[in-house]
Amino acid sequence: MIRNGLVGSSFGGLVAILTAAQRRDIACLASNVLWWTLRKELRLTFGPEELARWQATGTIPNILAGPDRVRLRYDFYEDCLRQIGLWAG
Repeated sequence: MIRNGLVGSSFGGLVAILTAAQRRDIACLASNVLWWTLRKELRLTFGPEELARWQATGTIPNILAGPDRVRLRYDFYEDCLRQIGLWAG
């Protein structure tokens, strides 16, 4: 069995998260996404109606231009809201 990992930074981190949500062969994921930016972008991009649909269905629009919605648990967004971003660099 081939075990794959994904690494992504910034928007690539979001793409890595969404890809991992769709695939069963991803063994690990490293994502450098600024959570406070991500939660703001999700809220602005989706708006209140789409956030409610996400919460109800556990799916989001396919931001990679595919026709089908992407499975992503709403818990992911709620976790983004709980994170406190600290930069130690």
